[in-house]
Amino acid sequence: MGWTAILRKVHAYVVRLRFSEPLSGVDHLRTVHVALPRLREHPGFVDWFVLGEPGRENEIQITTLWETEGASIETVLTDIASELGAEVIAAGGVAVVAIGVAKSPMNFDNEQGNFHWPPDVTLNPGKPWEVQPPTLKCTNAYYVYAADASWVGNCAAYGPGGANNPECTSALAEATKFANGITCPSECPKQVQEIWRGWSCGAQGNKFLATGAVELEITCGVTN
Repeated sequence: MGWTAILRKVHAYVVRLRFSEPLSGVDHLRTVHVALPRLREHPGFVDWFVLGEPGRENEIQITTLWETEGASIETVLTDIASELGAEVIAAGGVAVVAIGVAKSPMNFDNEQGNFHWPPDVTLNPGKPWEVQPPTLKCTNAYYVYAADASWVGNCAAYGPGGANNPECTSALAEATKFANGITCPSECPKQVQEIWRGWSCGAQGNKFLATGAVELEITCGVTN
C-alpha cells in the first residue's frame, strides 16, 4: 500500500474505555477488528490510534480524527464501546490541525504486499471461526485475514526487516488452515497465495505489544 501525505484541519475525538478484565494482546487486536470497520463506514473519518493506560491494564484510550464534527461521531464511539463490552469513562473532542500520512486500513507500522479491503473473514489464532470455509465457484476470489499479538520483552525484532516474526508466522498458520478448508469445483483448481503481511511493535504502558497479520487470496482458476 502506498503512503499519501495529508495536511488538513481535523477534529479529534477521544474516548477512554474501561474493561472488566486486564487486556491481553489478542484483546487489543479485537478492539482493532471491531472498531476500525465501524469507523471507516462513517463519513469524514480520517485516522485513529489506540493507547494503553500505564498502570491500568484494563483501560485504553482511542483517539479518532475526523473532517467533520457532531453528535453522530460520539454515538459511533459509544456504540463501539458497547460492542466491545467496555464502559466509557471519559470522552471529548477538540479541533486540531493534523500533518501526517495515511496508511493501509489495518494501520501497521511495517507492511509488504498489497492489502485487499475488506477481507472476507478475519481470524485470530486460538479463537473460534465465526464462519466456516466456503465452497467457491470458478473464477471466485476469497480473502482471508488473520492476526496475532503477544507481549514481548522489546521491539528489536519488529523493524522493517522483521517480516518473519512469531506473530506473522502464527497468523499465517491460522489463515492457511482456513484456506485449506475452502473447496473449488474440480475443473477449477484452487490457488492460494499470500498477498500482504503487516507487523508492529510498540509500548503499551510498561510493556511492549507485538502484532502481526497476513492476508491470503484464494482463487478458483480455470484450466484449459
